[in-house]
Amino acid sequence: MTGWLVPLTTIEVLLLAVSSLSIYVEPKEGSLAGGTWLTVIFDDFEASLLYPTNGSQLEIHLVNVAAPALPSVPCDLAPVFLALPAVMCRTRPLLSEAHEGLFYLEVRSGAQVVGSPRPGPRDSGTFKFSRAQTPIVYQVHPPSGVPGKLIQVYGWIISGSSETLDLDAEYIDSYPIQEDHGPGTLQCRVEGNYIGLSMVHKNAWLVSAKQDLFLYQTYSEILSVFPATGSLGGGTDITITGDFFDNPVQVTIAGIPCDVRHVSPRRIECTTRAPGTGARLSAPQAGNRGLLFEVGDAAEGVDLTQATPGYRWQIVPNASSPSGFWSQEGQPFRARLRGFFAAPETNNYTFWLQADHQASLYFSRSEDPRTKVKEASLRVGTADWFDSWEQSGSEEIWQQKTPKLELLGGARYYLEAEHRGRAPSRGVRIGVQIHNTWLSPQAVSTYLREKHQVRARAHRLPDIQVCVSSRSRGVGFRG
Repeated sequence: MTGWLVPLTTIEVLLLAVSSLSIYVEPKEGSLAGGTWLTVIFDDFEASLLYPTNGSQLEIHLVNVAAPALPSVPCDLAPVFLALPAVMCRTRPLLSEAHEGLFYLEVRSGAQVVGSPRPGPRDSGTFKFSRAQTPIVYQVHPPSGVPGKLIQVYGWIISGSSETLDLDAEYIDSYPIQEDHGPGTLQCRVEGNYIGLSMVHKNAWLVSAKQDLFLYQTYSEILSVFPATGSLGGGTDITITGDFFDNPVQVTIAGIPCDVRHVSPRRIECTTRAPGTGARLSAPQAGNRGLLFEVGDAAEGVDLTQATPGYRWQIVPNASSPSGFWSQEGQPFRARLRGFFAAPETNNYTFWLQADHQASLYFSRSEDPRTKVKEASLRVGTADWFDSWEQSGSEEIWQQKTPKLELLGGARYYLEAEHRGRAPSRGVRIGVQIHNTWLSPQAVSTYLREKHQVRARAHRLPDIQVCVSSRSRGVGFRG
């Protein structure tokens, strides 16, 4: 029998053990939305691991104590120039609010775990993602304005002071915080375009024309346009003064491009072009933003003009009447809200009307007000968007919404709402419904489910039945 002799050699097995650490973390709790700065102090930790020189980077991850198999939450490190063996890191938001709870710290160098807390109680080396320590924004007022405007942020505010710690964000000039057992109001002057790392209640979200969610929207400020008139042949040099202008910029006058020659933060210079054949130069024309609200002391059957007693007007940023803009109590009024709707995309749209007195909504398939058609109307006031069912009476057919309209993206359409009644009044509102959208009731509270009223009608008619009977003889077969 042939055998093989295998020499035995000594085999050395290297057991790589993860070092145990004594870690102290401050603070102990923070926001579910991330943004909490943690100070992590190590005990008995080699400086070479804390500040590696081999090109690897130190990483800190937060591991769920109750479910370690869940994905860990990175904590982004920031340099700290201290003599102590300590680092600072900023937590990222949880992937799901359902993972709220206690987390322990795990230290990595590259892809290797080089440290974790010692066995036993982990109170000193743990951090809790807590809903109770999560700021929540409920409302920002006003919802839009120029940079530097004073705004109020209402929500669940944790501390009595605030500061911007984001190294990549601009600072916000802070004002005193008014707090009452959690809920409170923060006043600040916006320098950048983002407010903190707080959670946002869905009631606070607004929807932009591009279907993006936002809390506060900034825009440029136009102070003057000179000259006020120019040649129909074009070639007039226009100077627009204001603030917060920036490239790229596009200027149109009555829908006709104005060739931009110079742009600075406070000044735009452009040269007009000659209007082409068929250009509409009559008023009204689409402007920069907002709708024109007009109101006067006019009785039933009297048209609203600039000569109407008590006539006044205001540009409103939203498609609704301003507050405190009415006649004295009991005085009849006639109001009008008009402007242009710029369709953000080619889609199906429905416009809704809501008012506390009689109101009508007109819509034009172009920018020309002369082609407007009444698309919706209310004979009595409504308190909500869905308070009025479609009615078909002997006098007229009226409904609170327009038919479904297919509009082209980028095109402008003229719309106008008329409102008449007696003061005081909560005004009139125009709402727009986008039929094909990614938004859902879970995302924003302005997502409303439309109610439908189904009517069934039955008629009972006498049924006459005729029975025909016949008798036949049987037939037999013999075989």
